[in-house]
Amino acid sequence: MPELPTATLADQVHRVAIWIARQPKATQAQALDLFNLLVDDTLLDAWHTFADRVEAAVALARRMTGASTAGQFEPRATKTHAAFFNDLARKEVPDARLRELPGTLESLCTPAMRQVREELLRTLPCIPPDSGAERVRQDFCDAVLARASYLPGPRVATALGMFRQYLAGGDAHKLLDPWPGSRYRFSAIFTAGDNGPGHARGFFAALRSLIEQDTRLTAGDVDNVESLADELPDVTDVIACFLALKAAGLDNQSVASDSIRCAYRLRGHGVDFGACVVGLEKMDTESSAPVIRIVDALHAAGQLGIAAHLVRHGEYGPLIAAGRRLEVLRGLIDPGPAPDVAAVPQPAPEWLHRYPLALHEALTRLAAVTADAEPVAQRVLAKDLPPPEAVASEIAALQELLRTRPGNTHLESRLANRLACPSSGSAISPARLDNLRTRLELNASRLWIENWLRQTEEQVHAKLRTLLGGANIPDWVWNEANLRLVSAISTLEGRVRELGLQLIRRRCGPPPWDFHAEPANQEFLARLRERGVDPGPLVDPPADISIADAKGRRYQLGFERDPLEVLRMGEPFDTCLSPDGGNFFSAIVNAVDINKRVIYARDAEGTIVGRCLLAVTDLGRLLTFRVYSNIKDLDLRAAVSRFVDALARSMGTYVAKRGTVPTLVAPKWYDDGPQDLGSQFDFLTPGSPFREALATLPLPDLLPAIRAAFAPLPPDDMMLALVLELEEFDRRPELILPLIPMLESAPHLPETLRWRAAARAHEAGRSDFAARVLSGRKLTRLVQAIERHGVCPCCSEPALRTLAELDPTTALRALRLTREKGVRSDEAEDDGRRRHLLAAAHSRLGRDALAGRLRRSKADSA
Repeated sequence: MPELPTATLADQVHRVAIWIARQPKATQAQALDLFNLLVDDTLLDAWHTFADRVEAAVALARRMTGASTAGQFEPRATKTHAAFFNDLARKEVPDARLRELPGTLESLCTPAMRQVREELLRTLPCIPPDSGAERVRQDFCDAVLARASYLPGPRVATALGMFRQYLAGGDAHKLLDPWPGSRYRFSAIFTAGDNGPGHARGFFAALRSLIEQDTRLTAGDVDNVESLADELPDVTDVIACFLALKAAGLDNQSVASDSIRCAYRLRGHGVDFGACVVGLEKMDTESSAPVIRIVDALHAAGQLGIAAHLVRHGEYGPLIAAGRRLEVLRGLIDPGPAPDVAAVPQPAPEWLHRYPLALHEALTRLAAVTADAEPVAQRVLAKDLPPPEAVASEIAALQELLRTRPGNTHLESRLANRLACPSSGSAISPARLDNLRTRLELNASRLWIENWLRQTEEQVHAKLRTLLGGANIPDWVWNEANLRLVSAISTLEGRVRELGLQLIRRRCGPPPWDFHAEPANQEFLARLRERGVDPGPLVDPPADISIADAKGRRYQLGFERDPLEVLRMGEPFDTCLSPDGGNFFSAIVNAVDINKRVIYARDAEGTIVGRCLLAVTDLGRLLTFRVYSNIKDLDLRAAVSRFVDALARSMGTYVAKRGTVPTLVAPKWYDDGPQDLGSQFDFLTPGSPFREALATLPLPDLLPAIRAAFAPLPPDDMMLALVLELEEFDRRPELILPLIPMLESAPHLPETLRWRAAARAHEAGRSDFAARVLSGRKLTRLVQAIERHGVCPCCSEPALRTLAELDPTTALRALRLTREKGVRSDEAEDDGRRRHLLAAAHSRLGRDALAGRLRRSKADSA
């Protein structure tokens, strides 16, 4: 029998008819044209089939039961069958398939959509309605509307025209086949060409050429063709590199644009493109990002061959180390030109001639990058080509042994061989010589990288002396973690940058290192006293208190007194206040303004395991912000509450729920919790008109509403972070769709918020975006988050839930890497939340029996 239709037309058609009747004549005509294109004959055929089936089912039920024409069923032996047919006859068809049709037409027929609508009317007839997925044209319209909510109309219209040209003159079914089957299956059409129309044309040309070559393409492949077209200059290169990815086994999985760019640059120096991308994608972000960074730097310095040489031989270690070092120093240096690596001036070093001619070129290159080339060469070649003095010593030792052991054939043979060819290399095979040459060249490349870093660090010494205003820089500054802080401060601008540098300068001298004497801080303290609030405990903090977790382990909780440690407040918890975060400036503010204090919890070794930011309002009330903790068994929130309550009593004030926190020495501030900047953004509070409007706000109106609410501030990462915290995005996941372009260009958004956004995007049909955010390269960060906070419903759980559908293998790896000690299998898990996630991943992999056992409690399973 045919399948039941999945929608009812009556209500939708009635609503459309009333709406069309109210429109101007020109709009009526276009709306009817769109309606005819979206409601096709295959849908109406399904309705006829449904009507015939229901009529036949009713007739059969009556015959089986002897029912009257009134339709009253009498109980008989066949009552089970009768009940089935009776239910079928009375069943209401669910209103699902066309429920968006009226809204789609209304949105497309607005005056602002005129140019897009006209292009859409030309494009829809090119898309066969039976293209292998339900409501393919409706999906296409949804994709157009989603992009038109934030892209300029001409940009969307241009993309439609290019897509129509792509479909022209070919088998449309074949050309549509690789596109994703979700609601937003056509998203690549509008994201391709972000770097200009030329890249978009390259994308469509490459895709069509691959399909005409009968290349099997998947949804992930389309994403990769799009990424390649945006990164590579020529369609031929796009096709060649895509086929290299397929040959390397990267089927149906999206590849990061950074990996593509890096591998393509190295490809011009003999590196296998596909193998290089596979290598980068297998690394975690902490390893791949430094490689990409150093390749970019070497490309800018005109010395890409050095990186290519190391990559060809799988020597990623020196590149990772160098890239990490450059990241640490990013604000303190400009890598500038590469050091001179020209050949050694003639005559070549005398010692070089002791070795075979086949090694001279490699030895010359080695001598060009280090004054210690001879000992380096000796270490590499000692076994096969020992130096003359070593040969002479070995001959003498063998002769001495033969005097004491005459007739020993083994010793005689070794002596004869050594006397015959002492160190000429004539007995070494060509293959072995080639291997030795490669080892020498790799040493030269590693040393070249070291020279380059040494040169950049000389720049750092000079820059630090200028920044910190002294010839003697304390040793602690050269610690990598501290250099990262100084480097991050150097990238800032204006008053905050100068305050950060002042803080480091003070920290280089004897205590006190604070800014308490600054006029703005003293004025604030005076105002507190006028209001009857004692600022003493704020200026001279109380002693740390001892707290314990559920297992009896002790921790110290109290104010941080070292401003250098305050600057690190974002690092242990990977927040936007980290040195590489978009709001690092606020860590400086928290170190210099007297009304902002950081509370840390430290373990017995002094490691930070928890943090809370405390602030004092303009009225002298205390505010506490988000509590971060890396210890699952420690109720840090309760401990901080007790600590702050005691502080408030000693100051003669109280802990408030909200208030205005003024800036003092610093010009601006951003808190590190879910609250906004004091009362500046009241529209984000529960029950505000802005938040109530989100329940029904049309997607095209979301970004304008956000911009208007935050005005005059421009859209940035901070604005995005505040909006993404709102519960309305959980109730309406589709609200994330207009924000996806901002998410993709927000480098400093906290990872946990990005995961939540990915989960919402997946629910709303943008699985391609979710897959990019939650790629396997994020596994390390996800594991770290679970180890710190458990499977948190705010961040890691949505990420794992989405991964269980998109990449179940990675979801299983993350859950298995974070098992409690003693849990040796998935079925041995005690945590119900983890068991449910494991079940979802196994079910996705087709292991339904195991999934069923996991969904039951452990006790039930036993």
